[in-house]
Amino acid sequence: MTPTEAQRTPATMSDTAAKIDDAPRRARAVRGALAFAVVGAVAIAAAARLDPVRRATRDDVYTIPPGTAERVARGESVADVLPQRVGTTVGNRLIVVNHDVQDHAFGPFVLAPGQRWARQFAVVGDYAMDCTIYPDAGFNVHVEPGPTPAGGPTLRLHQLFLMAWLFAAAAVAGMHLAAATTLDGAPAETAFAARMLSFSRAVRPFLPVLAVLSAVALGTALARLVPWRSALSGTASLDAWFAAVWTLAAVLVMRRLLPVSTKPSAWNLSMWALVVLWPASRILVPTVGPLSLLLVLTGTGLLAAAVVGQRTAGAAEGAPPSVVGWLAAAGIAFVVAGVPLPPTGITPRLVAGSFDLAIGLALVVALTRAAPRVELARLGYAAAFAAGAMGAFQLALAAVGGVMAG
Repeated sequence: MTPTEAQRTPATMSDTAAKIDDAPRRARAVRGALAFAVVGAVAIAAAARLDPVRRATRDDVYTIPPGTAERVARGESVADVLPQRVGTTVGNRLIVVNHDVQDHAFGPFVLAPGQRWARQFAVVGDYAMDCTIYPDAGFNVHVEPGPTPAGGPTLRLHQLFLMAWLFAAAAVAGMHLAAATTLDGAPAETAFAARMLSFSRAVRPFLPVLAVLSAVALGTALARLVPWRSALSGTASLDAWFAAVWTLAAVLVMRRLLPVSTKPSAWNLSMWALVVLWPASRILVPTVGPLSLLLVLTGTGLLAAAVVGQRTAGAAEGAPPSVVGWLAAAGIAFVVAGVPLPPTGITPRLVAGSFDLAIGLALVVALTRAAPRVELARLGYAAAFAAGAMGAFQLALAAVGGVMAG
């Protein structure tokens, strides 16, 4: 380190700490998140007024006749009186009436003689539950779309909030990782790290707001099909509320245990990605698995950090071009590694596996020939390993499929 750099570094680090702990900026971020929450709530209310109620009114009734429990005890099939798999449609009421002389349970519900179980489903799918009539195989409810599927402005607003939440969460994770690789570097890199951490702190208050708005919008959309009680107990709405509550708790925990004002680390990043990004997989599964989601969104955040660095390259607080390049390369590798696996087919797996493996090997070669500082090198090798491992896994699956097909 030259004398000039030695003289500048303490001042730069002091400036960095001041920027990271900028209380007025944090206060503005919180006020902005609260204002956005109010605007979002008004938008949901307006969309709900434009979204007509499309509830069905038909009852799908199934009865449990007397003597059913005795037949089950004797090992007889009772599919002739109550099928193991019953069907209904979104908005209709599924009703099971117990005319037997004994109690019967369906999941957490117990029907005494003469009682009935009624449920409206807002989400298409298959619902499995334990029951006393089919103790070994369970009881299944198949819900079809019916003539009144959801898809109005409230549901589209939910999708908009969900995508905004995903991108904001990705930006937090990516900016945090970018700061972890540049905080103790040259003065320009340290200043760039300060910008990344400042951005991360500004976005954090919006994460719980977007999560809650997404859940409320989805619940409101489902309530256009079924009453609120049924809408809030549906699978999709429960997943949305799970993500919202998880994000709220995560932000509070991270505020106490992993403050952004401390030096970022791989542990910080891993925890942020797990507790903030993982809940989204509850909503997107089975389209995208948790691992794929974490890789794609973390890579997206790194690319966002690279874009910010590129726009400020050469400025006093801009990242050096080499740092921007390594961030972009790692982001691309993470995104490539996170692309969901092709469900079937040897050729798609061969193409995807070869591409992933090539990206990983190319990044390793680049790191070997022009090794960056330690933190950036670790990030690059992690991304290369993710892409290479996924590529090798794809090729192995293609080879197994080819052998089995042959």
